[in-house]
Amino acid sequence: GVCTIAFLGAYFQSNAQKIAYLNSAVLLSQMDEVKQADTQLETYQKQLQKQFQMKVETFQKKYEEVAKKEKAGLLTKAQLEAESKKMQEDQQKLGAEEQELAKLVQEKREKELQPILEKVNKIIAEVAKEKGYNYVMDSSTPVLLYADETLDLAESVKSKLGIVEAPKAEVKKN
Repeated sequence: GVCTIAFLGAYFQSNAQKIAYLNSAVLLSQMDEVKQADTQLETYQKQLQKQFQMKVETFQKKYEEVAKKEKAGLLTKAQLEAESKKMQEDQQKLGAEEQELAKLVQEKREKELQPILEKVNKIIAEVAKEKGYNYVMDSSTPVLLYADETLDLAESVKSKLGIVEAPKAEVKKN
């Protein structure tokens, strides 16, 4: 809480630590490699969802068939119970598969981003050392309480990563 923050403040002052910050979420969103990884992930996710959707549609058709047979009185009570039990099992399987698909996408995302994150962290460390900073905080996390904007390392890190931003359009006044 507040005591920890006050203590840290005193500690940093007494040891003259230099701290800088940057917003990693914004930085990553501007990297072409991340954009490419996201595009590939989107394609992968759509393929998985398409296959899953086909299974859901098959399940729905089967359900409708059973409902029609039941309405027409073509099923005995025992048959209806057996069909209901099977439908519940199929529904549970679909639920489990949906969770598994979400997990697969998450794992693939982490695998794709890992080398990019390592590259970014290496460059952040280089820039911090060049500029003499002991610590670099991430302003995309809710922990940063105050930041002097002159200490933002994003521009230096971006230039080392080769990120070129489109110039902001001038606002024309009538």
